Amino acid sequence: MYENKRNISQLVSVIIPSYNYGSYIGKAIESVLNQTYDNIELIIIDDASTDDTLEIISDEKYQGIKKIIHQNNKGNVSTFNEGYRVCSGKYVVLLSSDDEYNPTFIEATMRMFQNNSDLGVVYTEGEIIDNYGNIVGSLENNIHKSSGVFNNELVHLLSNCHIPHCSAVIKRSVIEDIGLYNQLYTRICDWDYWLRIASLYKVGFVKEPLYRYRRHGKNMSVSINTLQTVKSEVEVLIYSFFQNSALPSHIMNMKVDIINKHLLNNILRDIQSGFWSRGMRTLKTMINSPNGMKLDYNYALKIVRSFIKSLFISSPRLIKYFR
Repeated sequence: MYENKRNISQLVSVIIPSYNYGSYIGKAIESVLNQTYDNIELIIIDDASTDDTLEIISDEKYQGIKKIIHQNNKGNVSTFNEGYRVCSGKYVVLLSSDDEYNPTFIEATMRMFQNNSDLGVVYTEGEIIDNYGNIVGSLENNIHKSSGVFNNELVHLLSNCHIPHCSAVIKRSVIEDIGLYNQLYTRICDWDYWLRIASLYKVGFVKEPLYRYRRHGKNMSVSINTLQTVKSEVEVLIYSFFQNSALPSHIMNMKVDIINKHLLNNILRDIQSGFWSRGMRTLKTMINSPNGMKLDYNYALKIVRSFIKSLFISSPRLIKYFR
């Protein structure tokens, strides 16, 4: 039987939010129990699963694990925040119930914290696994060539969310400082959180693939509605971020370039999804903008190519006009 360990200040709380991943949650739990670091509090929060999840987590061998069972589905962000509120650890990490950790994940991240007391968060590289746990890909970090402590993580995060959500251990005092996840962002709450942390704290990185992201049928198919939600939330996030007057000048000087980069990416997504008119309207607005934006040639070329490709897919008869 598992027993939560609660000795002293180096306790790490691992929170597993769960919803209808009965096929995988046992593997997620075991990956936490098999950690080489043994000062761990494990909490499972089930968000009203309708599959066999409750039966699995009720197994006798998991009796010592704290469990919170929702009668009604509250959604991911609300569940994440609940986990942060109820946990006891000085360090906290979220693990999706379909993912796993390699055995030294917590030991490696804690070593980074212990060697660098001013860190706010430490994250690792990851691997992609399939339904059966076979490694089928990599979540390699192309920004940092080696492990270390970085002051410029914010600059990279403004362009792209390169920190896998469940690969990052956060110091509890940081959570108390910046607050919980913003429920405005249902799809990119982690990106907002990393921006908020990196604005105030140093970020540590362990260049080892210690987090295992499972790719399977449920998380591989993404609807057009979901893509549009992500696009809208990214626009709100980036615009809102630059409303902070306390940002250092070198970050504020990036505002126009960063906003235009995200708008251009959204144009590409619109065109590739078949929303040509919306993409073209945004492009026209950008070209006529008084902010001095210069349209990058390579981006412009991608936009034209995406438009023509989408046009051909929807109306093959038009190909003859481009020969």
